[in-house]
Amino acid sequence: MVDDALFVLAKMKNLNLPPSILTYNSLLHNLRNTDMIWDVYGEIRTWGISPTEYTHSILMDSLCRNSLMKEAIKFLQNREETEMKPCVVWFNTLMAGMCKIGRVDVAKSLFCKMYKNGLLPDVYSFNIIIHGLCLDGFVEEALQFAINMERHGLRPDVVTINILAKGFGMLGMMNRAQDMVNQMLQKGLSPDVVTYVTLVCGYCQTNNVDEGVKLIDQMLSGGLVLNKSAFDLLINALCKCRRFAEAKGMFAIMMKQGLTPNVETYTTIMNAFCEEGDIKAMLGLLDQMEARGKEPTHVTYTVVIKGFCGKGMLQESLRMLKHMSARGLSPDEITFNILIQSFCKARDFRNAFLLHNEMTVQNLEPTHVTYNILINGLCIYGDLKDANRLFDSLKKQNAKLTKSAYTSMIKSHCAKGNVHQAMLLFYQMIEMGFEVSLVDCSSIIIRLCKKLLLGEAKALLRLMLYNGIALDRRISSVLFDAFNRVGDIYSMSQLYSLIIKCGLDPG
Repeated sequence: MVDDALFVLAKMKNLNLPPSILTYNSLLHNLRNTDMIWDVYGEIRTWGISPTEYTHSILMDSLCRNSLMKEAIKFLQNREETEMKPCVVWFNTLMAGMCKIGRVDVAKSLFCKMYKNGLLPDVYSFNIIIHGLCLDGFVEEALQFAINMERHGLRPDVVTINILAKGFGMLGMMNRAQDMVNQMLQKGLSPDVVTYVTLVCGYCQTNNVDEGVKLIDQMLSGGLVLNKSAFDLLINALCKCRRFAEAKGMFAIMMKQGLTPNVETYTTIMNAFCEEGDIKAMLGLLDQMEARGKEPTHVTYTVVIKGFCGKGMLQESLRMLKHMSARGLSPDEITFNILIQSFCKARDFRNAFLLHNEMTVQNLEPTHVTYNILINGLCIYGDLKDANRLFDSLKKQNAKLTKSAYTSMIKSHCAKGNVHQAMLLFYQMIEMGFEVSLVDCSSIIIRLCKKLLLGEAKALLRLMLYNGIALDRRISSVLFDAFNRVGDIYSMSQLYSLIIKCGLDPG
């Protein structure tokens, strides 16, 4: 279309026919995402054709689209000094551009400047500022702008209310969001698809999914026609809350209406089937997606691999990994971590470490999650000696070990009866700056009590209480039994007082 317009323009110049400003405006509009727009504007000046307000609006829009905000403001100032007075559209374009890059403060200054220039903001002007403020979390200030809008004789429209409802929803204030919609109804405005989708997503994010599902039913029974974007958002919101049945229902309606889901929505529903263990349905969607010309992403293949791993189909998961690479898609850390964890659970540490090595071959740095998986896997399903070797090797490499890795090692050494090694790891963990947890302390105290190493058990109990960790029923019971076994009446009495102080039932 642009090429055709440029061809016609060239023909007109060859015939020495000056194009009209309407012709140029049409061409400028189509070129607003390119640098060629300024060449065409230069021609307008060369021909001596007077630009219109619309001409300058297009140029301003082009600058803002390309985030050239300083140039856009300079362009506005030049127009003020030379040719014509700025119009509301110019200011709206600039304000929208400023809000887009997070400069709502500048947008508000421009809003005030409109009045100084004798211009009255329109509904769109107010909506731009309201939207910018809501995105920055200043919803109360945005609401004040909406009130001021009415004071200036402008009626907030559905867009205004939707923006405010979304703003309150983003802050988890769904009562306020619902209030905005109620006000909309009182003003005689009808909620649209955006209103409903905004509320449903908000309710899902605040874990009030039942209310969100009710709204979906209202929306569908009310005859509102959902577009593809609305379906995509709703399906994603429902899946995040693990409401897979409702999400699949929405997906079925979407397909019945002849709408083609995007890759992300296909992947989301495939993940729902994966979570439910329905591999057949998951693979059926993969085939359908490809048949409709939608190219799976590395995330799609990761979901399929996760599905196979969940069913213990590890060879199929490896074949899918190869198929993914053959399609030119690179697995990420999440893909490898899923595979490594599954092979660890299957006690196939050879393949688990081969996959770990493959990560480095593909220039992927194993994450702390990867190391936690390997250490935890060796501790639970493998040999603790191998876990020790890996743990020590990683420490020498200054690898970033997390508290989870230490906890796995401590629990495993306690389970094997290596209580002093567990204590050594416990104190190393504290030296590393990790917080002491009830899980870590209870594992060691219980093992110390079994070995009747009660002096060390009491020392660890004091450390635990010092760190603000409350005594629980299990630890108190184990300690009480151990003190009773050695006839330590004094310690039993002290522990009894502590149990009462902690609000536990002494039994």
